[in-house]
Amino acid sequence: MRRGSRWMGAAAGILLLAALPAAFCGWLHPQAPRIPMAQRTQIGVASALNLAGALWVDARPQAEFDGGHVPKAVALPAGAWDTQIDAFLDLWQPGAPIVVYCSSKDCDAAELVAQRLMRELGADTRVYILRGGWEAWLTQ
Repeated sequence: MRRGSRWMGAAAGILLLAALPAAFCGWLHPQAPRIPMAQRTQIGVASALNLAGALWVDARPQAEFDGGHVPKAVALPAGAWDTQIDAFLDLWQPGAPIVVYCSSKDCDAAELVAQRLMRELGADTRVYILRGGWEAWLTQ
């Protein structure tokens, strides 16, 4: 009987050791469960331009950013987070609002980037999603 108890204890220990990194990876994953939308605010172009000290974040792929973007915006596509987050952090001042946009109202890249910013910078970070995205900026 002691032999079975030892085996069960070892199996439980292995499961616990595997669960900890899995939970940590799930928390950091860009497709982790979303923060409720109530914590993020959609904002129009005129209102976003009135946010003092706001940092604009372009969530579109790099090729689209290179083709044109909001002046002084930083590229931070969800798929290139690890290579581009340092450029964002170099420009962002803690406490400053962040306006995230993607290509259009039908694009959810801004939503994904906004979620991750709030998760990693803290839920009290003011993150806004530009209603209509880049298309709205072009038609202002």
